[in-house]
Amino acid sequence: MRKTTMVDGAVKAAGHYVHAVIANRFVYVSGQGPADRQTNVVPDGFAAQVRQTLRNVQITLQGAGADLRDVVKVNTYLSDVTRFREYNEIYK
Repeated sequence: MRKTTMVDGAVKAAGHYVHAVIANRFVYVSGQGPADRQTNVVPDGFAAQVRQTLRNVQITLQGAGADLRDVVKVNTYLSDVTRFREYNEIYK
């Protein structure tokens, strides 16, 4: 079984992709960024951007019938690897 999902209230997709794909009861979330879903504004500061990105992931998961507790794997791409420790503190 494979189903694509566009989540009401999530940040609008910037390209031709869906917010999530549900396949064999797994939810695959598309790449997320730090834009606020209502204003499309990116918050100032690294920590605020990380938190907003994680909120966007959570909104997408909830729209697909899952939550952060269900996450098995996360791929994170940092443009500055020296910020990993700060990112990890927020992530955990």
